[in-house]
Amino acid sequence: MTREEKLLYHQIHPLKLLTDWTAGFAALPLLWRHRLRAALLVTFVPPILVSVLIIRYVDLEPYKRSASAPGIEGCGRCLSACSSSSLAGSGG
Repeated sequence: MTREEKLLYHQIHPLKLLTDWTAGFAALPLLWRHRLRAALLVTFVPPILVSVLIIRYVDLEPYKRSASAPGIEGCGRCLSACSSSSLAGSGG
C-alpha cells in the first residue's frame, strides 16, 4: 500500500474516527471556559498522534476492500490533502 493510500484509508479506521469525535467533544468544555490553548491541544494532538500510529503500524488493506472504500476513493485528493495538512499540524 502506498503512502497516499495509507493517508487516505486511515481516515475511515474506527480508532481514528473515535479519536476525532472524542477530542472534539472533550474540547467543548475547555472552549466554554475560554481555555483556548488547552482546547486546541485536546482537539489536535490526540488525532495527529493516532493518525501517525495508524499510518505507521496498522494494516489498512481491509479498509481498502471495505464497503466504505468506493466513497472515500472518490474524495481521494481532498481527503489526502486534508490528512497531510493535519499531520503537518495545520489542523486540516
